[in-house]
Amino acid sequence: MQNDENTSVAIKRVLQNIGVLLLAHALVKPAWVLAEVWVQNQMGHAQYGGFSAMFQLAFVLSPVLDMGTAMLLTRYYAKQLGEDGRAHALQTYTQNVTKLRTLLAVAYIVLVLVAGLVLGYAANNTWLACLVLLSGYNVAIGALLFMRAQLQGQLRFRAEAFAGVADRLLLMLALVVITAAAFTIGPLAFALLLLGTAVAAIVLVGEIGGVRKVPLAFTVSFASLTQLKPYLLAGLPLTLVLLISALNERLPELLIERLEGAEANSLFAAAHRWYKAADMYLWTVMPVFYARFAAAHLPENDSEKLLRYGTRIAALPVAAFGAVMAWWPEVFTLLLRNSTPAELSIVHTHLRWLAVPLTLHALVVVYGTHLTASGHLRALIWVQICAVVAQAATSAILLPTYGAQAAPIGVCVTIGVVAIGYLYFHHRFIPRNVQWRVLLRLLLAVGAMHATVALLLLLPITVGIALAAGGLVLLVAGVPMTDWRKGYALLIGTQEKR
Repeated sequence: MQNDENTSVAIKRVLQNIGVLLLAHALVKPAWVLAEVWVQNQMGHAQYGGFSAMFQLAFVLSPVLDMGTAMLLTRYYAKQLGEDGRAHALQTYTQNVTKLRTLLAVAYIVLVLVAGLVLGYAANNTWLACLVLLSGYNVAIGALLFMRAQLQGQLRFRAEAFAGVADRLLLMLALVVITAAAFTIGPLAFALLLLGTAVAAIVLVGEIGGVRKVPLAFTVSFASLTQLKPYLLAGLPLTLVLLISALNERLPELLIERLEGAEANSLFAAAHRWYKAADMYLWTVMPVFYARFAAAHLPENDSEKLLRYGTRIAALPVAAFGAVMAWWPEVFTLLLRNSTPAELSIVHTHLRWLAVPLTLHALVVVYGTHLTASGHLRALIWVQICAVVAQAATSAILLPTYGAQAAPIGVCVTIGVVAIGYLYFHHRFIPRNVQWRVLLRLLLAVGAMHATVALLLLLPITVGIALAAGGLVLLVAGVPMTDWRKGYALLIGTQEKR
């Protein structure tokens, strides 16, 4: 009985923390996506397509900047909670990791420049300058993520929620000023603006979050390098996972820009932006589950319940969003006023294809989070390697014939490989925790939602009403009544009597 009460308290705390995170991100993320559309309109497809490709290049290499230290720090903090003498151990660990990140920042900038030269961006001085500024921006964002990792590990999710939106909030204010002044914005100016707001966010979060007291080691002696080797080796497997995962996610835009041109990449980016926006919801809630999964001595019953709730919390909203992408893509292109009808038609096709991998990823992402927190990184590396190979093979076969239209098909294949890999390795290493019934019920609920929308559209009603009805079907079919009652009891702080 005591274990059930402790589990209920833990689940309730997770739900409350997710609520805080979602509220903070809900206030900023939609505005940020709209700001990206505004920037795309200001630049035009030719310039924005090149800028987006360079941004993806800098992002793909950003795991080298982190080397897994942020997630490792979160896990280290979570495991140390409640143990005696943890203050000194945490301080030593954080200082050593900070030294390592300082060296990695320099290596990262050099690596990005070399990659830019190899890919041919040196032919345009503006593009090369943008690449330098974007690498600096990622260094600043990496420092911000490092602060957030400490807050997550301490289970201070309210402070972490603010840290997660600080840079976007400041950037939104800057774009409002630019819009009010009727300024146009180019790739170089936007890259400089990104870097400036990220640096300002670091200062602001450091002051409010109370993590500014960690010393930054900009000078490291050769004697101390040997002390950093264990941290480097500990983060290497996770770095490979993140590096291959980033390459897997951003490879389509890089390939399209290099093979099909900047304008084709800009049209794909206009659709992929909404895919990433919905995916960002997953990366907003998953750190909460990661911190709980990484906690020491987590009972098996707790992990099963977290997986069950995590699957539904991730899948239901994203599946509903994916239905809008599939059945009403026109709503996502209302602000692309500088695009022709033919260009908008291409974006709509991309959106419909991307709805499939988006929903599939939401169904299995919590299992990847559980594997990461449980230390099964080698399995995740193989999953991501197989996904990248599938992505490259699909692009090599389809891009020459179908052009940029093949990119979303490659994303579908990639996420399919990832989903199979997550479930296979989770069943292999933690067989009792795979929630097969929950997954099957959600798959059937998603199918029922789309069938409802398709049938209602045969009648003389609007797409919005059909989607609302489909969302209601998804909600009712995806969650059993018993879980509705348990969730209600958890939220109001009462326990069902047996």
